[in-house]
Amino acid sequence: GDCFGEMALMDLSPRSATVRALCASRALEIPAEALQALYECDVEQFALLMMNMGREVSRRLRSAGTLE
Repeated sequence: GDCFGEMALMDLSPRSATVRALCASRALEIPAEALQALYECDVEQFALLMMNMGREVSRRLRSAGTLE
C-alpha cells in the first residue's frame, strides 16, 4: 500500500532510492509520459496527483527529521 519513486516523477530526475519487497508484491509503474498525457487531457486530475505526491514527499521528510 505504499509508494516509491514519486520524487523522480516530480522533478524529472533519476530515482534516488532502491526498493526491496519483503514478500511477493505487485508494483504499478507510472511513466513520465503518462503524467504528461494526463496533464494534456485533464489538468485538474494531474494537479491533484502531483499535490498528493508532494504531500507524501513532505510527510517522509518530516518523519526523517524526527527520528528518535
